[in-house]
Amino acid sequence: MRAENAFPTLLSPIRIGDVELKNRIVQAPISNHMSTGAYIPREEAFNLARARGGTGLIIIGATYVHPSGSSGEDLDLYSDDNIEAFKRYNQKVHQTGAKSSIQLYHLGRYATGARGLQPVAPSAVAWPPENVTPKALSVDEIKELVDAWGQAARRAKTAGFDMIEIHHAHGYLTSQFMSLHANKRDDDYGGSFENRFRFLKQVVQSCQNAVGDHFPIHVRLSNAEYVDEGLTIEDQVKSSLMLEKLGIAFISVSSGLSPCWGHTRTLPSMVHECGLNVADAAKIKEALSIPVMVTGRLSDAYLSEEVLASGQADLIGMARGLICDPDYVNKLSEGRVAEIRPCISCNNCHNRELTDRSTRCLYNVEAGREGDLKITAAQKNKKVMIAGGGPAGMEAARVAKLRGHDVILFEKSDRLGGRLQLASIAPHKDEYATAVAFCAREMDRLEVDVRLNSVLTMDVVTAEKPDTVIVAVGAKIELPTLDGLEPHRALVAEEVLAGNIRVGQKVMVIGCGPVGAETAHFLAAQGKEVFIVEMMPQILPDMLPDFKWFLFEDFAKYNVDTLCDTLVTGISGTTVTLKSPEGEKTVANVDSVVFAVGGRPNTALADELADTGVKVISVGDAKGPRDGVNAFYDGYMAAYDL
Repeated sequence: MRAENAFPTLLSPIRIGDVELKNRIVQAPISNHMSTGAYIPREEAFNLARARGGTGLIIIGATYVHPSGSSGEDLDLYSDDNIEAFKRYNQKVHQTGAKSSIQLYHLGRYATGARGLQPVAPSAVAWPPENVTPKALSVDEIKELVDAWGQAARRAKTAGFDMIEIHHAHGYLTSQFMSLHANKRDDDYGGSFENRFRFLKQVVQSCQNAVGDHFPIHVRLSNAEYVDEGLTIEDQVKSSLMLEKLGIAFISVSSGLSPCWGHTRTLPSMVHECGLNVADAAKIKEALSIPVMVTGRLSDAYLSEEVLASGQADLIGMARGLICDPDYVNKLSEGRVAEIRPCISCNNCHNRELTDRSTRCLYNVEAGREGDLKITAAQKNKKVMIAGGGPAGMEAARVAKLRGHDVILFEKSDRLGGRLQLASIAPHKDEYATAVAFCAREMDRLEVDVRLNSVLTMDVVTAEKPDTVIVAVGAKIELPTLDGLEPHRALVAEEVLAGNIRVGQKVMVIGCGPVGAETAHFLAAQGKEVFIVEMMPQILPDMLPDFKWFLFEDFAKYNVDTLCDTLVTGISGTTVTLKSPEGEKTVANVDSVVFAVGGRPNTALADELADTGVKVISVGDAKGPRDGVNAFYDGYMAAYDL
C-alpha cells in the first residue's frame, strides 16, 4: 500500500485563508538557539532541509518583536535589518513548494536579564524558577509593545512570509496578561477575562492593521497552564472563540508553561503519552469553525492520520519529529514509512545544559549541522571493519555503507544496541528500544554485513586485511576494591539492567550518574529497598531536566534514599560503613552492592592493532566517556572522514 492511500488526510491539501498548504504537516516553531538577532546560514539550512523534505508549512520559531522580550539567543524582527535575509530565505522555501510563517513573541517575565535589563510583565510577579521580579508595564509601555508587534508583522509580510504566528502559549507575555497567575493588575488590562484579553486583542489588531486583509495570522496557545490560578482548557476555548471573531486564520494548540517549571507537557518526553494534547484540541475545534492544529508527541503518522480523520484537528504540528528526520514527509508520501527515523521524545534536542545550546538530535547527527554535513560517495571504496554494535558502531556502519564502503560489523552479543539497549530497560525509557530497532533496520536495508556473537580480533584483521578498523567496543568496567565485600554481592549496574544476575532485596547503588540512577529506578520499581551513595555534592547535574523531575518524583514515591557527599569506607558482612560531612554512619542488612562507577575506554583492540599498518579509529566510550548524542556523532564522523 502506498503512503498516499494509508494517509489520505495527512497528505491532503488545506486552505488557510488565501494560502493553500500541500499537506497537513507543519513544522511547529522551534527555538533553535542558532542566532543572536540576525537570520544566519545555519538557521536557514535547518529550515530549508525540512522544506525540501516535503513539509507543508515551515514556522520559524522564537522571533522577538522588542529587545525587552528577547532571550539573547533568538531571531529579530524588531528592526528592518533582517528583512532582506528573510526575503532570500522565503524565495528558497517557496521553490520547494512549502509555505512559510514566522512566530512573533515576547518573553515577558521569562526574559530574566538576558540583555542586562530587568524583565517586564503585566505585574511585578516573579517567575518562580528564576525568582527575578519583573517591572510592571505602564500603559504607555504596553502601547509601545502593541505597536512593536504590528511593525514586526509588517516586516514579516515584506520579507515574503505567507503568514505569521502570535506566540500566546507557554506563559509568554500575551498569556501572562491572560493568566491570573501572572496578572494582578486592576486597570483596563487586569481583573475580568475581557480586560485580561485586551492586550492580546490589541496585538492581533495591530498586526492586522500592518499586514492588511487576506494575510493569515494564526495564534499558538496552551491548552492549560497546570498551575494555581493558571489558564484552563475552558479559558482557552473562550479565548479561541474571541480570537476567531477577530479574524484569526487558525489556532495552534500546545500545552503548559515554559519547560523550566517542570511537568509542563510543553516539550513532552517519552514519559508522556503520545498525542497528549489531542483531547483538548478537539474541545477547541468543536467550538470553532476555523482550523485547529495540535502538537505534542504526534510523530507517528498512523496516529496523526487517525487524529485528522476523526475530526479532532485539521493540522499536525511537528517539531521534534522533523528534527529527527527532515525527510519525514517525502518518505511518507513515497511509501517509505519504515525508513522514517522515529522521534523517541528523548529530548536531547533541547538539552539546555550544553555549552552550544543549538538544536541537536540523539541520532540525527546532521540536525543543526545541515550546512556543514552531507553524506556523499567516497572517492575510493574501502573495506571497513567495525568492532561493536552499539550506537557509535551502528552509526559508523550506516554512514560508511551510504558512502559506498564495504562494511562488516562485529557484535559480541546476540543483539545490536549496546548501552542504548540497556537504557531502554529503565522505567519510562522503553522507547530507546525504538531507536535501536530503527538502527538495526538500517543495517538490514543497507545490507551491512552484521556478524552477531562475533568478536573482531587481531587474527580476523590479519586474515581479511581491512583498510580501516573502527573500534566501538565501549568502556571496560573495573570494580573498585572494598575490604569486606563478598564477591557474590558485588554487582555491575550494566549486568543488573541486562537481567543477567540476581539482586537481593536491600540494595546499595554506588554512583549516581545516569546509569546508577536508571539502575536504582529499575530496582526500586520492582519493590526493592534502594539507597544510593554518591561521592559528589549532587546527583545527575547533567541529566536532562524533564527526565530528572520525573525521576526524583519516582525516587520519592519508592522511598529511594540518596546520600550525596558520601563515601563507602568499609563493609563487614552485610553492614556498610559510610562517611559524609555529617560524620560516620552504618547501614545494616545490605544484600547487594551495585557499582555504577563508570569505566575507562577499552583500548585493548586498538592497542593491539597499533603497529599493523591498518588505520584504527576509536569512537564512543572506547574513545572516552560519551553520552548517546556524542556516541552517534563519533560514529558518524569516523565514517564521514574515511
